[in-house]
Amino acid sequence: MPRTPSPHPVDVHVGNRLRVARTLRNLGQQAVGAAVGVTFQQIQKYEKGTNRISASKLHELAAQMKVAISWFFEGLPGQAPQAPDPQTAARQAAVHDLMATREGAELAVKLARLPSRQRAQVLALIRAFAQDDPRSEIA
Repeated sequence: MPRTPSPHPVDVHVGNRLRVARTLRNLGQQAVGAAVGVTFQQIQKYEKGTNRISASKLHELAAQMKVAISWFFEGLPGQAPQAPDPQTAARQAAVHDLMATREGAELAVKLARLPSRQRAQVLALIRAFAQDDPRSEIA
């Protein structure tokens, strides 16, 4: 049986960015699919990078998500004009990986809605769970 090739990293990245944009706007896959004329299954495939998004469909999705087309490519590995130091790169990768998940995007939206004091308390709780060093905060 022939082996299916794995998705191209750029397709995976663009799909992750689509998931982030959709989640930040509190839209379901079905709603986004209907708005751009595809099924929710197709949106799933786009988000996983299984299917590539055509230029015209990316244009429609960008309009629907109210972002520039270039937004889908931001943070693409190897595209940074200047490589950050390893510690910064690791932090950026961690943030990107988290934001590419449904929970990460939802957490960011919900956390942003909290008053400053409550956000600090939630962060203290998360640090306690992660046994994190408070000096390792992102600047």
